[in-house]
Amino acid sequence: RSVRIFGTKQDITEEKAAQEKVRALQAELMQASRRSAMGAMASTLAHELNQPLQAIGNFVAGARRMLSRPEPDRLMLERGLASIEQCAQRAANVIRSLRAISGDDARREIVGINRLVRESVPLALAGIGNGIDVRYDLTDDAVVSVDPIQIQQVLVTLVKNAAEAMQPLVQQEIVLSSALAEETVTISIDDNGPGLPPERMKTLFDSRASSKPDGMGIGLSVSRTIVEAHGGKIAAANRQTGGASFRVTLPLAEAEATG
Repeated sequence: RSVRIFGTKQDITEEKAAQEKVRALQAELMQASRRSAMGAMASTLAHELNQPLQAIGNFVAGARRMLSRPEPDRLMLERGLASIEQCAQRAANVIRSLRAISGDDARREIVGINRLVRESVPLALAGIGNGIDVRYDLTDDAVVSVDPIQIQQVLVTLVKNAAEAMQPLVQQEIVLSSALAEETVTISIDDNGPGLPPERMKTLFDSRASSKPDGMGIGLSVSRTIVEAHGGKIAAANRQTGGASFRVTLPLAEAEATG
């Protein structure tokens, strides 16, 4: 049987206090992270909704001008109303798709990338003007498994940025091309604008890196998030002949399925 008991005594008051302080700091950090995430989401929502809402405003203004004429063009009015309806639906889709960036409501479809490219151009150029020469150099249609609204939003952002960069020029040209590799397809958006400032190349896709006076600096950042969430890559460079080139690379649906 036991005849002696040996023990030690240690004061853990400071240790307990330190643990409580760490837990308090962790809770504060989590609250700060939530606030930051909410702010980023609010900025993203404002940026993504700005394009379809601005297009709706332009179409409504055009419809009012037509109605002020003695004999309004009924066909043009119907086209304008159809465009307004399309933009309103797009705004609703943007709200839904933003939830999917975090993977909570992901929706993938098997779609042809060429269709997404062609449908993105009129959405991006709505209200900018008709002086831009848009050319397509698309390869055989590639099939990808993506959320079409999200990928289309990336293309709209890139085409719109290219168009706005060329505004001071008399001759404005955007070339949209695609190239197939073994397991990927790359969509390129090239323009003949002034190009990208060398000092911005490293931070081009960072949040708050906008070069526009009224920009929020999150268009390219959100685009990178969307593309990378689809297993792809986005890159930018200046063309040797002048202007900028943005490239979006996505895995083919067949390669994604076998991978």
